[in-house]
Amino acid sequence: MSLTKADLRQVAEELGAEVAPDDLSRHRARYNLAPTDLTWLLVEHEGKRRLVPSEWGLPGARRVINVRGENVARGAFAHHRRVAIVVDGFYEWATAPDGQRRAFWFHDAAGQLLLVAAVDAPLASSTKGPTACCLITTRPNSDVKPVHNRMPVILPAADVARWLASGELPKDLLAPLPDGALERVPVSSYVNSVRHDDARCIERQPQPYDAPPSSDDKSSTKTRDT
Repeated sequence: MSLTKADLRQVAEELGAEVAPDDLSRHRARYNLAPTDLTWLLVEHEGKRRLVPSEWGLPGARRVINVRGENVARGAFAHHRRVAIVVDGFYEWATAPDGQRRAFWFHDAAGQLLLVAAVDAPLASSTKGPTACCLITTRPNSDVKPVHNRMPVILPAADVARWLASGELPKDLLAPLPDGALERVPVSSYVNSVRHDDARCIERQPQPYDAPPSSDDKSSTKTRDT
């Protein structure tokens, strides 16, 4: 995933959210977010939207960094708080005819932020302590389907409030974005290394073939959905 905006205050303003002054210095532009990295969550707290830090991946016997929306609809993680991970793009990989894994960066063509449906949980015993988060995936729309058979659940702006609110799960939101909402950008294998985290990760590359749907069930988080 990526959040290439360097000014966290600007991100918060775009979302109509508050951010703690002490958190502003914790952010930098990210082009290649990986599990265990610091992410930013949009949460509802005491009637206000807040932007708060979180660690990507719920701890356990194995780190859970994504979960199928179908499982969430059946009650998985029902006791976790609903949140939204703030990004401006995400990656998926497909296997090319030459057998190489090819990466694609998906983003809003107008450069708008993307709010990925997620759940979080405290990392410490205190509910006021830092949290870890897990994103939710769904079937792909036509933008992602040529590359992969899953995609993150991206919340339409008009529905974010319903997702963040406590209470009954809005299952209708566990669906793909409408077709044509995302731009697919072929990028280089540079992004395959988590050590690389700069603008080269999202540079458009020539794409000489039509990417087939991926034959495995790996998501943009480079691990299997739960």
